[in-house]
Amino acid sequence: MVKRVLTPFYRLGQDSVRGFPETNFHTQQTGGPYNQNVVVRTPQHVALAKEIASASAVLLKNVRPIRPPGQGDGDGGQNQREYGLPVTKSKIANMAVVGEDAKLMDRSLCNSLNECTLGTMSIGWGSGANSLEFLVAPADAISAYVGTSATIASSLTNDAASGAAAAAGKDVAFVFVNAMSGEWIVDIVHDQGGDRNDLELYYNGKELIESVAAVCNNTIVIVHSVGPVLMPWSTNPNITAIVYAGAPGEQTGPSIVDVLYGHYNPRGRLPFSIADSEAAYGTEIVYDKTIGPLTIDYTEGLFLDYRYMERNNITPRFEFGFGLSYTAFSYSNLQISNQGSFKVIKFTVRNAGSVDGTEIPQLYLGFPNGSGEPKKVLRGFSDVGLTAGSSKTVEVKLSVRDRSIWNVVTQRWVVPSGQFKVYIGASIKDIRLTGTF
Repeated sequence: MVKRVLTPFYRLGQDSVRGFPETNFHTQQTGGPYNQNVVVRTPQHVALAKEIASASAVLLKNVRPIRPPGQGDGDGGQNQREYGLPVTKSKIANMAVVGEDAKLMDRSLCNSLNECTLGTMSIGWGSGANSLEFLVAPADAISAYVGTSATIASSLTNDAASGAAAAAGKDVAFVFVNAMSGEWIVDIVHDQGGDRNDLELYYNGKELIESVAAVCNNTIVIVHSVGPVLMPWSTNPNITAIVYAGAPGEQTGPSIVDVLYGHYNPRGRLPFSIADSEAAYGTEIVYDKTIGPLTIDYTEGLFLDYRYMERNNITPRFEFGFGLSYTAFSYSNLQISNQGSFKVIKFTVRNAGSVDGTEIPQLYLGFPNGSGEPKKVLRGFSDVGLTAGSSKTVEVKLSVRDRSIWNVVTQRWVVPSGQFKVYIGASIKDIRLTGTF
């Protein structure tokens, strides 16, 4: 790791050969000898941070009914209403922004590890933290974007009654919730130390969502979290869209505005499954922090997350690799060939919708029977940007190592004999093409 860090440092002349300022930063402190606040930010840095955050957002649910005028919408029969995403700015007259997670944190309440008890969650704390000095909160970004085009009612706490009061009868209600964690234990956040105690949303987030959805039939939920959270509320018909925005960093507000209002077509995919219980993941969580050093037997072997769920016929609420788009994609023309020691997999992806978008096709490999491997193992993926109506050929190469398993007796990687299965799809459950070799 040290070599990887220092090589570009010297290659790019950061040792002052080219006159750069001396290295000086300290993520956890804004002053002192280790942080003189040397500004190296540019508009390009900001734009890239925003693009990364937008690209990471995963659209989990999107229902787009256009209900006839006068059907309980309080419009006097004048206008049709859109629901779900993307939101059309000109069609929203009154709206609500709800949740503690929508507002800027009070940085004076954050400790030296950037562990914050209140406000929006943009990062985990500890060594994965970065500066919160330039953070733009979702509520502020939404207000700046909407301007005077709509009336915004805000309830920037997780009080369910206040949230419902702000959201009642609105054209759209954005509800922001989170679940945080980080390394080390300096402060206790929501009765929890470094790691989470469970898969629940923090600060009664579930109750907040359900209260808002009970009074607004166009409730859109945005989740900031470090990992999977339980979502029993996802099937509520009044919840028209769900965005899992992860830990988006300083441009959390502007990036989610771009996604919500259609300036950025979601392309993120889940790097884990979202199930309905801890038991669905096939691991045992240690809760007792007082027992000292642990001896852990990894009895789950290779069967974690989607691999465990596939083996045990568990259907998650949202599966590994899942993510929606504002357009639709089709797959065709699977071809499998040899190229030296590689297996070359080719197929065509087409944007079958009316807007530009990016698909993330995934290749899962099924090993021969008796090999002891999971039913499907992710072995490749790509991001394919497509204008509306266009197509591209995607190529994924499988090396010998990709097709090998570890032989514990010979202590070598070995390609098992037998038939391999190739699965091409948009997620572990959404397989579009299959083949063998």
